[in-house]
Amino acid sequence: MSSNGSGHAPDALSCYLVRPMTSRIPLLTLLLTTAVGAQSDDWPQWRGPSRDGLVTTGPTLKDSWPESGPPRLWVSEEEIPSNDDGGHGSPVIADERAYLSIVWHRDVPTQTRQINQFALRKLGHQGLRLPDSLIEKAEAARMSLNPRLRGKELEAWSDRWIDKHLDKEQKIQSGDYLRSRFRKGKLAINFADLKRISAAQKTVFENHEALLVWLDTQNFTDAIREKIILAVPATKKAANDVVICIDMATGKTVWKTMMPGEATGRRSSSTPCAHEGRIYAVGSNRLFCLDSGTGSVRWEAPVSGKGTASSPVIEDGHVVVLAGHLMAFEAETGKLVWEHTKLKGQTSSPVIWRHTNGALVLCNTNKELIGADLATGEVAWTIAGGGDSTPVISGNFAAVYSKNKSVGLTAFALMPDRATQLWTRPFLTRRYCSSPLIYRNHLYLLGGGRHLCLDLKSGEEKWATIQNCDISSPVIADGKIFLINRSFLSMFRASPQDHVELARARLNAMRCPSPAIAAGKIVLRMADRLACFDLR
Repeated sequence: MSSNGSGHAPDALSCYLVRPMTSRIPLLTLLLTTAVGAQSDDWPQWRGPSRDGLVTTGPTLKDSWPESGPPRLWVSEEEIPSNDDGGHGSPVIADERAYLSIVWHRDVPTQTRQINQFALRKLGHQGLRLPDSLIEKAEAARMSLNPRLRGKELEAWSDRWIDKHLDKEQKIQSGDYLRSRFRKGKLAINFADLKRISAAQKTVFENHEALLVWLDTQNFTDAIREKIILAVPATKKAANDVVICIDMATGKTVWKTMMPGEATGRRSSSTPCAHEGRIYAVGSNRLFCLDSGTGSVRWEAPVSGKGTASSPVIEDGHVVVLAGHLMAFEAETGKLVWEHTKLKGQTSSPVIWRHTNGALVLCNTNKELIGADLATGEVAWTIAGGGDSTPVISGNFAAVYSKNKSVGLTAFALMPDRATQLWTRPFLTRRYCSSPLIYRNHLYLLGGGRHLCLDLKSGEEKWATIQNCDISSPVIADGKIFLINRSFLSMFRASPQDHVELARARLNAMRCPSPAIAAGKIVLRMADRLACFDLR
């Protein structure tokens, strides 16, 4: 493969293209698909046509559903892995096709053994940002629990203990994990032992016998020793970078392109971008461009970060992505145009704001929100922010949801050389968070444990409610908000007057990916498929 991304992929490109026997595409259709860009009713990139979560065209949608939900039109024909084996990327829709890019993991046999992140998760390990004294109290409380305390009584006891001993921030960051340990009671591995196990996660043991020798030196109990042996796999992860193309009328696979990649786990959760007959996608360690009609590879370029969730954006012949650090490439060739090695991150996605003399890239990096000139990469301004959430733009206004608790949710007026803060609403954010919406001069946030609506320019609260919601970013179509809330698809009225849920259905969609809506159809990512439902 081309290692510098400076031209088209060579003939010896080590990738392969899978086309199902059922795919028969008329030549005229193929030519039109390749020659034109996204239609007005497409959902061609992360957060839709304008990258703001809004559908501005399309048919009238239903105001309610039966308990079973909107009619299902199709489920994709072949299995598509998710989570640790395929990440949490969202689908896009362009020219009557749905596209999904994933880092497709598989298990391959190995003689070596390693206590990797998957083994640690099975054993119940999670990093705790709590003082040692508080961890000791929690462990003592867990060990003293009466085994007859179960169900709702145990949950109530856990809530009382957490309310008494943890502050607000600690509850958000560690409350759920402590509850899970209290539920396991004495069956949970002691936290001190988990720390010792975790310290060995970078060690690669030559074989199973070498792992047993190490365990003999650790003085674990027989029960913990057995749990470790069962958790450590006799396989290792391998992966391909994959884009799959699905017919929107039938759910049949049109093509699937696979390239050798690296195992990066669920961190690889980028959403592709369909633009002018091409698909731009981030894999395990590369940005690459495919022909949307055939799936053939046009070019690829390395990125600095492995395991990227940031999704590429295309504007003025540039592809911009936050993959380890902020980078821009030529859309035609994949040549690197500019990069900022100090603007780090790989979760939030960049957006574009056009002004009289050009365009700015707005991007929520790890520590701050920045505005950079699209053509040159020169940073025009930097303000407080940072985190996973993607900024949202409406005209000359923008809003961002920051992991910085002193910033929280903030709105700005945009100018080429500066961003002026209109208001800020500080609050504690969860580990992961969704992206906000701007609709008819109001800002909506549905994620991170809350639903709220604020006046965009003043920050005045219209309504707010605590909700058990987390990561998936909502979208608006026909004046209605569509949100994946745990395994449910919910529909709310997009109104500052009140917070009204119009319909809800348990469709078992994944809790992290966001919906894609085009022509009255909604495509959701399930645990092992894509599924399409009719909202009309």
